Amino acid sequence: MRLRLLLALAGAAAGGLVIAGQQQPEGARKLKVVPRMVRTRPEAPTRGASDTVYIDRDGNLVVEGTGVPEGHPFTFRITRHVHIEPRVASSFRESAQGYEYQYRIVNGAGAKQWIQMFWMDVHGPVEHADAPPYWHVYNAEPRGHSQSRIYIGRMAADSDERERLVACAEAGPFIVRSAWRPGLVTLRAMGHIPGSPFEDGKDPFAANISDWLRGEINKALMPDNDSVAVYTFGPKIPPGLPAFQPVHGELLLAARLPAFSLRERKAMLAAANLRTTEEMRAALQSLAANAAGVPAEFYALLLSYLK
Repeated sequence: MRLRLLLALAGAAAGGLVIAGQQQPEGARKLKVVPRMVRTRPEAPTRGASDTVYIDRDGNLVVEGTGVPEGHPFTFRITRHVHIEPRVASSFRESAQGYEYQYRIVNGAGAKQWIQMFWMDVHGPVEHADAPPYWHVYNAEPRGHSQSRIYIGRMAADSDERERLVACAEAGPFIVRSAWRPGLVTLRAMGHIPGSPFEDGKDPFAANISDWLRGEINKALMPDNDSVAVYTFGPKIPPGLPAFQPVHGELLLAARLPAFSLRERKAMLAAANLRTTEEMRAALQSLAANAAGVPAEFYALLLSYLK
């Protein structure tokens, strides 16, 4: 009865009331019923009163909560892939085909894990990427209009100890070729975890934990959140872009990085607000006069754009 009434009302809205059992004249407008799909948002997972996820002083993930539905309290720890000290030495040279970038990766003396994998977020197309023995370029994955992520990992069994990137060890050269000019890019590295990353060897995902906790654990263990980030030089500036624009952007980025001193960061912010190439060049020359290491290379790179 209700469906018949709804059809009658719909017919009236279309310009003619359809009475049940009444013959429609030939050529009359026919009613087409289209089902309407109503989409509802899934409810957000409910957080238990004692559900907590945090990183402890050792850099590992601690998960606390109560079992569902039993209510038994639990605490477990998950070892993260961050107990490494990646250092990157980079160089690049220009050719008729674009730029060739070379990288050497060092794991610092305080590392407790060996580096198993790293990746770089670069801009522009990557024409070629290569790795030394025991390493492999897994993918150069597009990540948007002008960004690519290059994954490089150790290609050997866990039981093979040769050429491991342990504390104080070095690997390279890793080579990337691109037509895009150099700028500051992010490199992230992950350490190797033998066996199970869980403190007691038991997978907590198999336990009766809340959906909220599962989501938070998954989020915390995503590669970008479970890795160590450093900055290096890589493809970033498109060919032909006026020099002032990328220099301005690179200064704003570097002013947020702890690799530079507070004095340098303040000076870079001031330089980014300058309006002429001459003023910006003078500010960079002042910064370069007392710099060493990566900051010195960075200032030299920006000055090369302002020639």
